[in-house]
Amino acid sequence: MPEDQTERAAGTPVEETQPRDAEASLPALTGVAFNYMLAAGPWMRFLGIVSFAVSGFLLIFGVVMTFAGDALDLIPGGVAEGLVYIVSAALCFFPARFIFLTGSSLRSLQMGGGADALEASLRSNKAYWKFSGVLAIAGLALTVLLVIIAVVLAFVRGA
Repeated sequence: MPEDQTERAAGTPVEETQPRDAEASLPALTGVAFNYMLAAGPWMRFLGIVSFAVSGFLLIFGVVMTFAGDALDLIPGGVAEGLVYIVSAALCFFPARFIFLTGSSLRSLQMGGGADALEASLRSNKAYWKFSGVLAIAGLALTVLLVIIAVVLAFVRGA
């Protein structure tokens, strides 16, 4: 068994997914492509900061709804709704972190960070899209489940 497959079978993370010979066939990053990538960095940092702020406001609002809403009888069902806001804040935080790290790594690359900064940027970018994809799959699965529950409840109540 090749070394790469042995490490995967043992559960050890493997950084490289392609054989070393494949590096020779990878396209070179042109100056124009490099400039496009660097130009996106400040926008990624900006969107990360805005998303951190949104996450913070969701958390604050959720905590207030959870603890003060029911205590003051201002918001009926405040605990459940507050918990939804707290979970939403947590789900908003992680993409914000990944996109901010991507932009920060691109800034570091622009300042002369070299290959390590480029790899860090691409790693954070990959984490952003992976998290977003998993979240989308979970959302779709939850939607399908809720539609099935709604249909079943409609038949049960109608019968």
